Amino acid sequence: MLVDAGPLIALLDRRDRAHEACVEALKAIRTPLTTVWPAFTEAMYLLRESWPAQKALWSRVETGALTIVALSENDAPRMRE
Repeated sequence: MLVDAGPLIALLDRRDRAHEACVEALKAIRTPLTTVWPAFTEAMYLLRESWPAQKALWSRVETGALTIVALSENDAPRMRE
């Protein structure tokens, strides 16, 4: 499942208003989460006040729970939509 920075942050930040909903949704998802480098970078930036949350996000990448895919020029037309 492709996720943007918002759900990544909500999964890790208990103060986020969407935290509970994202945690519950993740329980129902059977495939690894996938994101792109810009969304991952945005999430890391917005979690800058919490080293534990940043560490947890990196841990998801290291364990394979979150996959980061590269974007190419072929993706540009879709990004514009």
